[in-house]
Parts: sequence; C-alpha cells; structure tokens
Amino acid sequence: MRKGGAMERKIRNLYCPKCGEEMEEGYVHSRKQILWSEDGKSRLYDLYDENLVPMGVRRSNKVPGLRCKECKLVLFEYER
Repeated sequence: MRKGGAMERKIRNLYCPKCGEEMEEGYVHSRKQILWSEDGKSRLYDLYDENLVPMGVRRSNKVPGLRCKECKLVLFEYER
C-alpha cells in the first residue's frame, strides 16, 4: 500500500508505551536497508537477519512512523 513513493500510514494517534504521551507522526528515512536480528552480534553479511525495509533504488527509503521525543522511542511499520 504505497502512496506517493512511501508506505501508507496505517496507525494514527498512538500513545507512547513508556510514558503514555501522544506520539508525533513522521517518517524514518534510510539510504540503506533496515535489518532485524535477535542478537546484538556484529556481522559482515546480513544472511541470517530479517530484512524489514529493503535498500532503496536511487533514493532513500521513507517509512511512516511515530516517535516520542521525551522517551527517544520510534515505532515504524514495515511491509515485506
């Protein structure tokens, strides 16, 4: 569900799970892929990590998200 080159935002007006304040809407930008792993080990290759947001082609990724400035917490949606 892309809209204007970015994913369409599905969640709105979410409250921070840490402090309970309303989070602000925005976007997470990345020129590289965003990966998830279950451990904190450094790797040369991402063969065993889950690719949440693939690498952008000729432009950066723009993924909708929410952030709490107070808690320094960012939540974002991704599609596979």
